[in-house]
Amino acid sequence: MKPKSYPRNSSLKPFLGHIAIERTGGTTLSQVLRKIFPLQFAQAICFSRQYGGVFNHEDLKMLLRINPKIKCISGHTLRAYIDLGENVNVKYITVLRDPVNRYISHHLYWAERQGWEHTFEHFMTRDDIFNFQTKIIAGKEDLDLAKKILKTKFLCIGILEKFEDFLVLLNRRFPTRQPLISRYKLKNPGKQDSIRKKNILENFEIYREKIIERNQIDIQLYEYVINELHPIQDKEFAKRTDNHRFRLGSANPGFKQETIYYLEKLFAAFYYVPVTRLIKKLRCRSES
Repeated sequence: MKPKSYPRNSSLKPFLGHIAIERTGGTTLSQVLRKIFPLQFAQAICFSRQYGGVFNHEDLKMLLRINPKIKCISGHTLRAYIDLGENVNVKYITVLRDPVNRYISHHLYWAERQGWEHTFEHFMTRDDIFNFQTKIIAGKEDLDLAKKILKTKFLCIGILEKFEDFLVLLNRRFPTRQPLISRYKLKNPGKQDSIRKKNILENFEIYREKIIERNQIDIQLYEYVINELHPIQDKEFAKRTDNHRFRLGSANPGFKQETIYYLEKLFAAFYYVPVTRLIKKLRCRSES
């Protein structure tokens, strides 16, 4: 099976869609994508309340009015099972994570970063968080559908445990784009000295069975990616010599972001974000 390639001569408008799943390195990957697509990167924003917080073709049309040069869309609201229109050709990427670790990290983020005061025991009663990665990919707890979507609609799939390998692979999917910048910084990392995390890990045997049982579909999907899809990607990875192109910027005291990254951030801060917020506010007001 030949590696997938980004469409170059299609009559349809090509997009890269980054489906950012909570606590799988999505914010970190977004900073890299901003460098690959300077001034052509957009956050997936839902301008209306009518579609349940999922990015759709009307949202895409609005983004293209704001910035007709968009080539990459990224966000938690993006879904591969949603039709974004007949005139676009969307190839998706995402990063998955060990389901047990992602599940615990999800709780810690809510509790430590968003002020969610409930206990881990209460968090474990929420059905919407079980098999979370499968639901994001397929829209429901359907393993076969999630596998089919990953195999047919995704340009490449990473796992957080091998994040830098995924960056190298992603770089090869865009031979006509500028090379990926070699350094990156972690965004939104979990607290290393978290007391909550320590307590969960110390009592993990109490939680293990329920976490694994309720996330069984996610576990099977994660294993499918590692055992069946990644070997195909790894064949290409093994043939190349740029396996050490990337390095974690925060490990370098002299790390500095590239100029193009700041240019992209300025564009977002002074044009894209204010305009999209204003449009969303006006839309929501008209719907209420």
